[in-house]
Amino acid sequence: MTTALEIAKVFNVPIDLADLFLEVGTVQTVQVGDFLGVRGQEPTHFALVMDGVFGVERVDHDGVNRLVGLLGSGSSIFENPIIMANKVNTVIQSWSKARVVLVPAAIIKSLLDENLELNKLLVRTQAKKTMYFAQLLYWSHEKDMDRKVHLALTLLGDTVNSSTLTLSNEQLSTILGMSRNSVSRSLKALTEAGSIEVEKGAITVLEELRDPVE
Repeated sequence: MTTALEIAKVFNVPIDLADLFLEVGTVQTVQVGDFLGVRGQEPTHFALVMDGVFGVERVDHDGVNRLVGLLGSGSSIFENPIIMANKVNTVIQSWSKARVVLVPAAIIKSLLDENLELNKLLVRTQAKKTMYFAQLLYWSHEKDMDRKVHLALTLLGDTVNSSTLTLSNEQLSTILGMSRNSVSRSLKALTEAGSIEVEKGAITVLEELRDPVE
């Protein structure tokens, strides 16, 4: 059972706002492979991720879905298209069984002008995503491929609040814009250095590496 206290702790919001989310929204269990929202349409709900992992894909210039990031516990989904009155431009798919709190988009819009705590939440979640993509862009110029992969794994671990990532070499190469062979070589080097552990389709970061954006 999802409680207001749990929501308040996961998203660092006052209990009254968490109560409101439960009052006007619904808690949904999402299965592996399920999609949230429909690309090209207006969002119907604002989603709060209680637990689980979601993959975020964008459509590139060739019309192919490209994995760009992950979302985990404490993340929100669809706040930007709701605020900007835009259509959904990403594909959000569950990579694991997850719980989300779904609040109707119309209610979120109606609260924007009067609920300061909601606005604070939206700013925090937007800032977290902006920093994620800013760091990926910043590190895309890193010439040391092993370091680039190590930094990215640390960042991805931060986004899902876990040191273990269920991520294939191909998926990681897509996020980083590197060849699969280059990613495989870097993962092998990091494994031999004791920085990560790779086993059964999962990558565990044993030593984190951080390089703040300057």
